[in-house]
Amino acid sequence: MSKLPQVKIYNSEKYAKKPWKNGGGISEELLVFPKEQDFTWRISVASIVKSGPFSQYEGYMRAIIPLEGVIALKHEHDPLTEHKLGPLESYRFQGAWNTSCVLKTRSARDFNFIYKPQLVSAQIATITLKNSLSLRLNGDIDFLYCAEGGLSLLQNQDDQNPLAFSAHELCEIKAQASNQTVLLKPTSKQQVAIIHICVKNR
Repeated sequence: MSKLPQVKIYNSEKYAKKPWKNGGGISEELLVFPKEQDFTWRISVASIVKSGPFSQYEGYMRAIIPLEGVIALKHEHDPLTEHKLGPLESYRFQGAWNTSCVLKTRSARDFNFIYKPQLVSAQIATITLKNSLSLRLNGDIDFLYCAEGGLSLLQNQDDQNPLAFSAHELCEIKAQASNQTVLLKPTSKQQVAIIHICVKNR
């Protein structure tokens, strides 16, 4: 009998607040590996109250997904193109690019995943849950961020002790065998939306 996936929930009360690299604001750092300046990957949520430049991260890729509000990103090398993003729309770009953010609403909150592509690969998807979902674990580590609503996670079909997590909480899952799955069940009447990150070491 194979071992069950290892699952850990990160509570929003424990997230570290970090100043932006360019000094223009503060982000909540949900998780970073390793815990040093030269990290391999980092998960964070930022509150945006004014338009301005993004921090530059040489050697990294960035994925951004608005949670609330609407933003538009512009890159210095392509100033005529505007990448407009609404809630749960994703966009990926090179961290070294000189990038500015234009608020299209009064304020916005966005989910960020920054990683070194030479060390890890990453697949990122947003999922809206209306019914139960069997989710295949394809990474060395899989992350689920609850963007809206609440849900429970069962490590297998017979799990009698499901783990519950809700909006702004992060779930880390490490598969213990190939082709393992977890079962996700919505627990709130409102829309349940999650962001799934699959991270593989190169």
